[in-house]
Amino acid sequence: MRPDLVTTLESPAKADDRGGQPPTTGPFPSAPATASIMGLPFHQLDQQTLIGIVLEGIRAGSGGWITPANLDVLRQCTVDSESRELVLAASHRIADGLPIVWASRLAGTPMPERVPGSDLVLSLPEAAAQAGVSVFLLGGNPGVAAAAAGRLRARFPGLQSVESYCPPFGFEHDPQELDEIMGALRSAQPALVLVGLGFPKQEKLISRLRDELPHAWFMGVGISLSFLAGEQQRAPVVLQRLGLEWMHRLWHEPRRLFRRYVVRGLPFGLRLFAWAVAHRVVQSSENDGLRYHRLVGHRRKAMEPNPRWPELKGPREICQCKSCKEKRGEV
Repeated sequence: MRPDLVTTLESPAKADDRGGQPPTTGPFPSAPATASIMGLPFHQLDQQTLIGIVLEGIRAGSGGWITPANLDVLRQCTVDSESRELVLAASHRIADGLPIVWASRLAGTPMPERVPGSDLVLSLPEAAAQAGVSVFLLGGNPGVAAAAAGRLRARFPGLQSVESYCPPFGFEHDPQELDEIMGALRSAQPALVLVGLGFPKQEKLISRLRDELPHAWFMGVGISLSFLAGEQQRAPVVLQRLGLEWMHRLWHEPRRLFRRYVVRGLPFGLRLFAWAVAHRVVQSSENDGLRYHRLVGHRRKAMEPNPRWPELKGPREICQCKSCKEKRGEV
């Protein structure tokens, strides 16, 4: 067992603010646009576009890493630099939470839709079945990954294989257990790996596994393996569409989730919307100021051609008023 495996699980590789995969994994099939939400760049993707990117990558033999970030993940990224580095290291960061989608629209940088990891645990294996490749399920409670794998085999017979492994509690501190995970993945050689260990443990593991399987697509899915296996029931569709799925989970697991959703989640949600309003106001103010300058200020001053400043009014023109010259350092 190489010692850097345990080290990497505790201290993930750093990534710059643009995110992206490590150099060892090869080129990506796509470079979608991003929108920054509280300083975290999300990719502006709908579910069908994301599935297309994954399929293209699978056929090209180029892997990737999808991180569905919900409100709690975003909160952790604002207070913990290690969590932020983990999320930024993913090749595709998607909005898995309606509050993030609503805030993006309020801020003027809209996400096309919510892309829940709980939906992708079915739609991505379906796409993998179309490509005739293998899927690997890693994590969950004892027996959950195996049960979920059985359901995927029955539902998508086009899958080449569906393997699973459930590591014991505390596996991240056991080099022998980490070797077992590596061995299982090397033997299966999957094109898609769904890891259900919760954030940030699953992301720490993915950050190390990607170097071993550069052709594979990884995604952290949290509790979704339990939904897939039938161990837990997902919230009714009406609650999902209203952004109240968290209330369903809180009702079923109050002791475990009260602190996350009520003590931390609700105040942070208010902070998120306050940020979105402030961001929109600042942008509107800047746009209004520039619009007024263009419509009023330029009409009162002579315009002269200038190749250095073409952006304000027409090609190769710039305002010659004293205020603009002072801003440009010309007086």
